[in-house]
Amino acid sequence: MRTRSITIAVWVLLLGCWLPAAGHADTIVLKTGKKLLVEKAWQDGDQVWFFFHGMKASLSKKEVRLIQYDSSADDRQNATRLGNDSDRPASDRSLESTSEDPSGSRAEQVLPLTTDGLGKLRWGVRASAVAGLEQMIMPSDMPGIKEYQRPADPLQYRDVTLESVVYAFWHDQLYTVTLWTRGLSNYKALRNRVLAEFGPPHHSDKSPARDLWSTPDTDIMLKYTAADQLGMLWMRCCRLDRQYKLSHISAQSSYLKWMHSRKTAP
Repeated sequence: MRTRSITIAVWVLLLGCWLPAAGHADTIVLKTGKKLLVEKAWQDGDQVWFFFHGMKASLSKKEVRLIQYDSSADDRQNATRLGNDSDRPASDRSLESTSEDPSGSRAEQVLPLTTDGLGKLRWGVRASAVAGLEQMIMPSDMPGIKEYQRPADPLQYRDVTLESVVYAFWHDQLYTVTLWTRGLSNYKALRNRVLAEFGPPHHSDKSPARDLWSTPDTDIMLKYTAADQLGMLWMRCCRLDRQYKLSHISAQSSYLKWMHSRKTAP
């Protein structure tokens, strides 16, 4: 039984960096700065136990910085710190805070969609020039592509709540950005925001729900998978995509198909 718990915990650690937990209520913040969104977390002895997609797993307390509880779920404290503050430098303690702005100003902002990137991040920007990037534990197996997330990214906006944002860099240049949402209402809010920014789609499919746009700088796809209740907004730099395809002209599958199958795999 002990071996099984460790195996599941390692699997969750690998998967949790990019797959949002269903109906998550608590957040486990690791000492590496990574965050695991889980359905419920609690301490028992030298272990931190949690449920992830209905499965029970555990991590050693030595790996965990703190647990951020959903105070609306029960009467637990909002956050419980594990370990000793002296174990890390003061400059690192800012990782304990969530990505939400205490003033609430971020929640008043509109999701910053643009025709040439996302917000202030423009296509082709170097990964080394983007603050706060953390390479994802599960590496991309597409040649020359590395995927990152930014733990400090705001996920709550006035018009939509995001589950995660994934940045893909090809040869150290920003190539694609993927925004994930969960639930039909969130997907509809995201779709309304995309329509407001890019206008009517150039092509639409009803089943599965999929909209496509194309601008001189960016290819855009918005998709909703009802079975998983996952919404995806995927944006790709046209210039870099031409270069990528020329360099891998014999590739049998596109990066988009690979990424989507990886996200929805059981």
